Amino acid sequence: PTPERMKSVDFSNNYHKIVQSLIVRTEDKDKYKTIDDFKGKKVAAQKGSTQQDFIKEKMPGSEFKGLSKVTDIVLDLKNKKVEAAVLEEPIAKAYVSKNPDLAISDVDVKGNENGYAIAIKKDNKELLDSINKTLDRLTKDGSINKFMEEMVKEEAE
Repeated sequence: PTPERMKSVDFSNNYHKIVQSLIVRTEDKDKYKTIDDFKGKKVAAQKGSTQQDFIKEKMPGSEFKGLSKVTDIVLDLKNKKVEAAVLEEPIAKAYVSKNPDLAISDVDVKGNENGYAIAIKKDNKELLDSINKTLDRLTKDGSINKFMEEMVKEEAE
């Protein structure tokens, strides 16, 4: 949750950590060593996503290309319409595992970890406490991780 969004709604505890990955064509993997190597290059991500924010904030000088679907982002990368794509790490790994012409870049994009949380109407402490209690239980028993893994598998198919 961004500080801006926290002004208008309350958020549950984070229930899943998001780590970003930068994917490139395998043939170009050695071409990009640092974030600065993407200056003047098109980099894709989903419109309105934390990945879009990452590109705009951490990759100054690169040209953001926003698309609605991850599948379209991957196709644009494969078809050389963009030079790289920023995706959540599990999704990036799933696509790379199914596409030998794609690779996760060695460029360091760490330090941009966020998390998923549930937004609720401000000042509803009873509901927030109930949601947090349920999220804690689902995190401890592994249900959330299992669900996220299934979601990622479906995304890459």
